[in-house]
Amino acid sequence: MNRISRYGLMLMAIAALSAAPSAWAACPQDTLQVGHIFGGTVINCPDDTPLEGYIWLLANPGTANSNGQNIVCRNENETTDGGAGCIIAIGSGVDGDDIVSVIYEWGSQNTGSVGCPNPNATGTAGVTPVGVQITCNNGATVMWMAGFDPEGSQQYILDLASPADEFGTPIPVSATFPNDLQITSVAAGPSPSAFNVCVHTEPATFLSDCDPTSLGGLNGFFTCPDPGVRPAAGRGLLMTQIRACEGVPDPRAVGQGWIQATNQPDAAGNACNVVDPPAGQCAFFGVQAQFGGVNGGGVTSYARVGNQPASDKVKIDGANTAQGKVTIDFSTTNELSILGFNVYSDGTKLNGTMIGTKGPGNNAYTFEVGRGALKGGKSVLVEAVKKDGTVEKTAPCRSSKSSNRRESFVMKKTYEKPAVIHSEKIEARAVTCSKSTDVCRTSGGPLTS
Repeated sequence: MNRISRYGLMLMAIAALSAAPSAWAACPQDTLQVGHIFGGTVINCPDDTPLEGYIWLLANPGTANSNGQNIVCRNENETTDGGAGCIIAIGSGVDGDDIVSVIYEWGSQNTGSVGCPNPNATGTAGVTPVGVQITCNNGATVMWMAGFDPEGSQQYILDLASPADEFGTPIPVSATFPNDLQITSVAAGPSPSAFNVCVHTEPATFLSDCDPTSLGGLNGFFTCPDPGVRPAAGRGLLMTQIRACEGVPDPRAVGQGWIQATNQPDAAGNACNVVDPPAGQCAFFGVQAQFGGVNGGGVTSYARVGNQPASDKVKIDGANTAQGKVTIDFSTTNELSILGFNVYSDGTKLNGTMIGTKGPGNNAYTFEVGRGALKGGKSVLVEAVKKDGTVEKTAPCRSSKSSNRRESFVMKKTYEKPAVIHSEKIEARAVTCSKSTDVCRTSGGPLTS
């Protein structure tokens, strides 16, 4: 079956799944959905709460947006705000698997959205494109631009803006930090409690249904208007917010504590601003994306400074080998500035992609790999990669053999000479046995010679 035939069959299935009772909302249609419908997913996205998402009309974010409602599926049994069942956005799995998808109902029973991106559900394919952003629990993001499909599904299909393989099957998108805001310096401000913070921002990156390698591109650009391009993405406004240090800030740029920074990035993306967070709070810097000269409705990346806890730490709690596999347990303290982790054995990297974080707080992790991956290595260590580009490494754990022939890893220590126990202590315990048939036991087991 060719790609276009598969596409048509999928649209027929969507029409059946999307049937909804008549109830008018901001969109007059019974149903107008935005999301993954062909099985597309986002991976490496820690899905602990808080996990945020936002949708807005690219041309005018203030007139049509999701208004802070939940758009993200953590598992297939959820229902997002507006009444869309996550069973439609198949693939989100279960809570805690770091796999999510997006589905949002803009019509039907939803009365909490702002405006409607396409009130009449008409126009040529790809009209009234929307921007979609999710921010994972660790601050990683994914952004899409997708146009409306007025002829087939009458929906905004994020799968068409996601990459696909040669058979037209959506490829999972990895949540990353593609337009991460970097704090380049922090200096004492004009008052004892103030900070002069300098940041660097990059233009936004996004997935589009006009990409040639997207599912939409492979199917003839169903929702991509002529001449086949979306508005150029650029560097948006720099925003600031003073709030509690813990948790993920709301990605909505308006009305959620974010204010425009006094000094905006120059042509190279650099800006410095003075902030003065109260004791126990932090200053957050966020950056918006810009599409076709219009600032998007969400903050796409953020970083924090101020009265944070002590610097983030990582340590190995234990490691062992059993049945040909090496299991490494490690944990963190704070985890405010850590992007992810890598595991090494004597210089050989054991993980493929960077291990994602679970978010701010003290967290525990388990990493497992086949024994052969160590390539003869005798020690392991964990590396924490931070947002400022620096890394912190644990002390190495060196392998040793235990008495039950199960190999374990222990922290490398300097040699200590064992204490000598005088033989008279042993003899004193042995004299209680008056016959060769008596059983002599110490706290450590039978006494043997």
